[in-house]
Amino acid sequence: MHAKKWQMVAAAALLLFFSLSGVGMAVHAPAHYRWESHLMSLIERAVRKGLPEVHDLKINEVRSLSTVAARIPADVRNPSFAVQSLGNWNRKQGKVMIRLMVSLPGGKTSRCWLNVFISGKCEAVVAKRALERGSPVRWQDVAVCLLDAGKVDENCLVDFPRTAVFEAVRKIDAGQPLTVASIRPYRLVKRGEMVTVVLQRRGIRIVTKGTAMANGSLNEVIMVKNPVSRRLYQAQVVDAGQVRVVY
Repeated sequence: MHAKKWQMVAAAALLLFFSLSGVGMAVHAPAHYRWESHLMSLIERAVRKGLPEVHDLKINEVRSLSTVAARIPADVRNPSFAVQSLGNWNRKQGKVMIRLMVSLPGGKTSRCWLNVFISGKCEAVVAKRALERGSPVRWQDVAVCLLDAGKVDENCLVDFPRTAVFEAVRKIDAGQPLTVASIRPYRLVKRGEMVTVVLQRRGIRIVTKGTAMANGSLNEVIMVKNPVSRRLYQAQVVDAGQVRVVY
């Protein structure tokens, strides 16, 4: 019984020792642990403000924090931070660079760049159905969806005019984002074809025929030739195979 009692006392003393050791570690923790959460909040606010197009934004990793910690003396508990600028956003890598300024007591400042890795979603115009090359693309053929930001590059369309008509430059699969290179304004008038020409002025309306001298999309102004007089004049494309003379 006496030996068992001493074992219990020894165990209690050992437990107290580890408890006190843990307290000591907390007191002497590296200084950057005291300001890291504040800095992370500042970075997140700056990225959200600088990249408003990213929905459900999440900060996954911030590299080079050790560089910041190395520039802050151990006795400084509350350094001041300011995000001076954001670099270009690398969508594929999910990386954006931040220029950070650290202000220390005595008017000292230090600047460094941090690599911030983010994830989120961006709006993009996608095809509702498969579109063959040369087929018209209208508002009802597309939808605006939220996609992973890494899949939406700078060339992806983020809106689509309801009244516009485009044509597919190449085959576009259903669900595929549309880019500035995958569609172009639909050619309502083709070079060399006969078009209906409308002349309207001061209440007088005349309809005749002419030869289109260039391809034309909606509202585009092209040259048209009178097949009889061979005279050239400007006309605005108003519909498929139809133009209106511009005075």
